[in-house]
Amino acid sequence: MLRLSDKLLTKEWGLDNGVAPVTYTHTKARTRKPLTRLTARATKSNDENTANDLKLLAAYTKPFEGAEWRRNRVEQHVPFYDEREWRYVPEPTFLDRKTYSNSSMRSSLHKRLAKDYALPIPPDAIWYLILPFAKNENNVLELHDYIMRLYARRYSRKDAVLVASTIMTVDCIQDDV
Repeated sequence: MLRLSDKLLTKEWGLDNGVAPVTYTHTKARTRKPLTRLTARATKSNDENTANDLKLLAAYTKPFEGAEWRRNRVEQHVPFYDEREWRYVPEPTFLDRKTYSNSSMRSSLHKRLAKDYALPIPPDAIWYLILPFAKNENNVLELHDYIMRLYARRYSRKDAVLVASTIMTVDCIQDDV
């Protein structure tokens, strides 16, 4: 998830790179049933462009609230709307359940998408990297090592150190407050 604001990534960077805000919906929303019906029809449609357009709109849609796995248990009524999520969906590539279940096909697609559609985030666009629930310091160290490798390879060691220095955890922030 990319959270764009004046805090994590600049909104201008997101807008320049095709990142868009998620549309939130709920079961009683007037938009929910039409979107659900159109998406279902799109999967059966012979018009591939219409089907892909509707699936892409669905990819930018999220429930207003729902259940989510957090801290080793399922939390009910998580307010997703509070996330103010923005997404980048590189191309309308949608897999049916059978294809998605095939790990080699899924892996092949992930590699192609990473190669052809990666959204590089320059060091100066990153203000904070926040780990939601770091179980232990290994999570922070793993992210730190990954950032060091990635940014040192793409940019410079100095940029890698600056990006890695933005890592913090929600627990750390809560302790400071």
